[in-house]
This record gives sequence, structure tokens and C-alpha cells, in this order.
Amino acid sequence: MVLTTGFGKWSDRLIANTGASSGRRRNMIGLSMLIASVILIAPFVGGVWTLLALVTISLTGIASTTALNFDLLTDLLVNPKDIGRAMGFLVVGGNVFGMMAPIVTGYVIALTGSYNWAFLIAGMLLIAGATITLTMTRRPMAFTQAVAA
Repeated sequence: MVLTTGFGKWSDRLIANTGASSGRRRNMIGLSMLIASVILIAPFVGGVWTLLALVTISLTGIASTTALNFDLLTDLLVNPKDIGRAMGFLVVGGNVFGMMAPIVTGYVIALTGSYNWAFLIAGMLLIAGATITLTMTRRPMAFTQAVAA
């Protein structure tokens, strides 16, 4: 909780000079996803305390990413009336993948007989997410209304 709050404050300082609509908050999202990807090395550690530290760091990155994604969405939407709809899509998408994660993890463990691939897949998805965030969220978004004939 303390680390996640610190990430949020650091993100606010990062955009203080350039403004929220600059999209620079995506840099903190990418960084927090890369930090969360330390879960990739979980299969290679032996100690319980080391594994606990990795999980703590990873969950800090995940929690920061979630909060900062909400902030980035509100930063980049031009029309405040669109925020509710966009936030709905973001939350529904997150919940759908959140429901799928334990199911897919169960199948991966059943197929491989180990948690190793589950950790590796999670880490690879975090790196892919960081890459997407850093390359695809560059400017404010404006939706156009279809005109009824």
C-alpha cells in the first residue's frame, strides 16, 4: 500500500510540468508493469522469504498499474462525458481477465505439473503489457458521435 501510494505521487510529479493530457503517465505504468514482471524469476528462487519479497514487489507493481491505468484514462479523454463509458470498458475487461487467470493457471499447472510456467506466462504478459502501454497511449482521445439521419 505504501509503495503503491508512492508510485501514484511520483506519477503526479512526473506530469506536473507537462500536464495530464501529455500521456506521460504511461511511463510510470510501463515501469510498474516491468517491476511486477519480477515474478518471472520466482521459479528460480529457493527461499520462502525471497519468494515472499518477489510476490510483494510484483503485487506492488500490479496495484500501481491498476490505479495508474485509471488515471491515464482520465488524463487522455478529452470529453469528461466519455469517462464513465471508457472506465466501464476498462473495469469489465480487467474483471474478465481476472476471472480467466485462475482458470488458465489451473490448466497450465495441470498440463505441466508445476507452477513454473504459470509464473513465466504471467511475467511475459506483464512485459507485453508494458510494451503496449509505452507504444500505444501517446495522445488524448476524442470520440465522435454518429449523427442520426
